[in-house]
Amino acid sequence: MANLLAWVEVTVKPAGCCPPGPSAFSCWLLSENLMSVLFVALPTPGKEVCYEPFGCFSNDEPWAGTLQRPLKIFPWSPEDIDTRFLLHTNENPDNYQLITADPDTIDASNFRLDRKTRFIIHGFIDKGEENWLPDTCRKMFQVEEVNCICVDWRRGSRTTYTQAVHNTRVVGAEIAYLVQVLSTQLDYSPEDVHLIGHSLGAHIAAEAGRRLGGQVGRITGLDPAEPCFQGTPEEVRLDPSDAMFVDVIHTDIAPIVPFLGTCNFAACNHLRSYKYYGSSILNPDGFLGYPCASYDEFQKDGCFPCPSGGCPKMGHYADQFKGKTSAVEQTFFLNTGDSGNFTRWRYKVSVTLSGQKKVSGHIRIALYGSKGNSEQHEVFKGSLKPDAIHMRDIDVKLNVGEIQKVKFLWYNNVINLFRPTLGASRITVQSGEDGTECVSFIPSKSGYFFLSITLSLQSTHLSNHPSTHLCMYLPEFVYMCLCIFLYIHLVSYHLPRIQPSLHLSIHPSINLSICSSQLSSSPSDLLQKIKYTLLRQYSIWQEQDTGVKA
Repeated sequence: MANLLAWVEVTVKPAGCCPPGPSAFSCWLLSENLMSVLFVALPTPGKEVCYEPFGCFSNDEPWAGTLQRPLKIFPWSPEDIDTRFLLHTNENPDNYQLITADPDTIDASNFRLDRKTRFIIHGFIDKGEENWLPDTCRKMFQVEEVNCICVDWRRGSRTTYTQAVHNTRVVGAEIAYLVQVLSTQLDYSPEDVHLIGHSLGAHIAAEAGRRLGGQVGRITGLDPAEPCFQGTPEEVRLDPSDAMFVDVIHTDIAPIVPFLGTCNFAACNHLRSYKYYGSSILNPDGFLGYPCASYDEFQKDGCFPCPSGGCPKMGHYADQFKGKTSAVEQTFFLNTGDSGNFTRWRYKVSVTLSGQKKVSGHIRIALYGSKGNSEQHEVFKGSLKPDAIHMRDIDVKLNVGEIQKVKFLWYNNVINLFRPTLGASRITVQSGEDGTECVSFIPSKSGYFFLSITLSLQSTHLSNHPSTHLCMYLPEFVYMCLCIFLYIHLVSYHLPRIQPSLHLSIHPSINLSICSSQLSSSPSDLLQKIKYTLLRQYSIWQEQDTGVKA
């Protein structure tokens, strides 16, 4: 009887017996009582239903009658699904305007032909007026002028999952028809259209893109639904051919649907893909995706730093990476926060220990930068040996900016009457985004000076060279010798062609900027030449011991 009832679901709902929503349950009871009558109306395999002007929809392969979709189900009619297009713009961020494929409704709205248009499509058991959809629009309005259309197909989504899967085809056809009207009657380019779909909404976007011949500018899939789609042909599910650029965010480390998009992002946290996307609009640098073969490799400190071509930004700005890779598809991984704006900045930390003998406990570091300070991050726990090197990738909650100081902490796990000491002779912090390294030599006694040198060459032929930053501790006598060396070196060779300018920052770092229009050296080469020097006439603060004693 269960299989027969499921078979009845195919014919009864499109015929109008089972209206969408909670009343469907009473219709199931009616269907069971009238089984003999309804059975006569069941279609033969391979039939189709047509809904003008959207065309016909088959209940045969590959859409139904397959291993992934054994039931031969038709999608509901557009009238039963009742799709609505809710337009938000910069002029009406809080209240939507209802538009249709009728050009008159578009002309009467705030829709602007000189702006990009982003459709946001919800998923299973959701609605277009759910807070996250208009909230995403309002975040967009803070960074761009855009037509933001929330697609509300709630009646078609609030049913059994299997039926909702088939209803996606009609909703996709409706979106494609609207875009086609914009193109043919209002001369609006499909390349300026971005379809953003969550869960089943991702496959709705795929259906729309397929019907438009892949000419849509971009499709973003937010955790695309896998049941009834995984393992299906490319015309059934989201595929790279559905748009000119396709990016997909997976919010768990479950198996990824193969060949889903041009850029696949896997972020470690569940059921938050649309929250990540919303946050990425206002925090573009906090969602860098690292190319990696697997999440396990990513977690084992692999795939670091970003390659020379850079890393894409997951979310709103992913298309800025377009053209930087020749691969049809790439997969990127990142960790996210569990609350707030979910952003993270990744660094690789290498700590070289110093001390007299082996101790136990765990070591932590904290980063101090020009834009803020990080919390403490554990680098290693266990047996700590002098001269041992420990490395770990850490994900920092905020962008600390240019690193000015690294704080080293050692926590002893046991009470030791001999009061052992432990320090770090060297700490290297490397940025995942650009590979920049900050090397800190941390002495276990005072009498050292902390130097922070930022070197930037500004000229027509050196404009592509990034600024180079170096920070470290130096003994006082080395500092004095190098100051004398730098003074002689600049006067005898560079001074006629260099305009040095010194910018003092808050203790304990000092920035030295050297600008030149004639030097042929890159910033890193010149920094290597002058070592860790600073003009002698400028005062430098003395930094006290930063080792932590038990």
